[in-house]
Amino acid sequence: MRKRIFSAILTGLLVPSLSVAQSAERSTEIKDRFEVGIQYSVLRLTRGAFIFGPTSVEAVPRQVRSPMGAGTRIVYNLRRSWSFETEMNVFGEQSVFKEHADFVCCGVGKVMDGRIVEVLAGTKIGHKWRRMGVYLRVRPGVLHFSKTLRDAFRVPGVGFGGNFDKPRTDFVTDVGGTLETYVTDKWLVRLDMGDTIQFFPGLNSTLRQQVPFSPDVTRAQTYHNFQIGVGTSFRF
Repeated sequence: MRKRIFSAILTGLLVPSLSVAQSAERSTEIKDRFEVGIQYSVLRLTRGAFIFGPTSVEAVPRQVRSPMGAGTRIVYNLRRSWSFETEMNVFGEQSVFKEHADFVCCGVGKVMDGRIVEVLAGTKIGHKWRRMGVYLRVRPGVLHFSKTLRDAFRVPGVGFGGNFDKPRTDFVTDVGGTLETYVTDKWLVRLDMGDTIQFFPGLNSTLRQQVPFSPDVTRAQTYHNFQIGVGTSFRF
C-alpha cells in the first residue's frame, strides 16, 4: 500500500517536471541556425594609425583618424543565445592630413596606412528575448594595412621623408557588446560597439635607426581603438 502511495506521489512530481523541461527545451530550439548580413563600421584609430607610433611627429599633437568602411558577416547559432561568427570589413584609403606631400614632415603627409582590411572570428553570448537580444562578444583577428613605412630618410632643410608602400598585418582582438532588434523572425538589425585592441609589433631595428623618435614610440605596444558598427542580417 505504501509503495503504491509513494509511486503515485513520485509520478505526480515527475510528470509536471518533465513537461516543464520539455517546454524549456522547445523554447531554446533554433529554427534558423545561419545568418548572413552586411554592416557599416567606423574604426577610430587614435593610436597606431601612424605606422611608427601614436603621433605623426613628436612636436605635433596626436592625429585622430576615423576611417569608415563596410563589410559582411556570417553567423552560426549554436544555441538560442550563443553563436559563432566571422566578420570582414574594408576601410577605404584616406589621407590623414588632407594635404599634398610625398613625405612626412612636421605633421604634413600623404596616406600613411592605405586601405585597411579587418577580419574577425569569435563567439557572441548573452540573452535573447522575443524582439531583442543583448550580447557580449570576443573575436580575435587581424588588421591588414596596404601601405606602411618601408624606409625613412632625411631631407636637407625640411626634416625627413619616407616611403609608405609596405603591407603589414597586426593581430587584434575585438571585445565589446551587441544589441540586436528582431524585426521579423528572419530579419534583424544589429548594433555593435567595442574596443578593437591592436597589437603593434613595433618597427624593425633598421627603421628605429632611421626615424628620429624615442623608443617608447617605435617599440612593440598595444593600442585601444573604439569601433562602432550598424548592420542587418537575414536568418535561414
